[in-house]
Amino acid sequence: MANDDEVFKNFLIEIAERLAEFEQGLSDLEQAYNVIIRSDFTLTPQNHRLVQGADFEWNQAWFNVLLNEADILPSSTPALGLSLSQALSREWMLFGFEGYKTVATVQGREAFLRSLVFSSPSSRVLQASQRCQLQLEHSPG
Repeated sequence: MANDDEVFKNFLIEIAERLAEFEQGLSDLEQAYNVIIRSDFTLTPQNHRLVQGADFEWNQAWFNVLLNEADILPSSTPALGLSLSQALSREWMLFGFEGYKTVATVQGREAFLRSLVFSSPSSRVLQASQRCQLQLEHSPG
């Protein structure tokens, strides 16, 4: 099995080849690279801090936040949350990541919901934070 660095390198090569087909410049590749790097869930809090108090703009900082929110929004819903948590647990188990033992439990779900941050105007329209809070209030744990 390829390690993460190999997978990432191959992915970037693939993107570079595709961008070249459409005569896209280096800045597009750099932007794609930054989006991929900033989508790491460990960077999510920093991404949200970078836009805190700022008006929405079409820029890299807000794009990172939108991507982070799009990544977790389905998992934050009662309709999809449990099945996505179970799928994530199976995926993590394949890689030996210890979180697989708890991510699909009631406690894991509650921790996930408490950890979520929503900053975008669209998440406010969707009332994402309030919906997460409501789930926590009605959680069996």
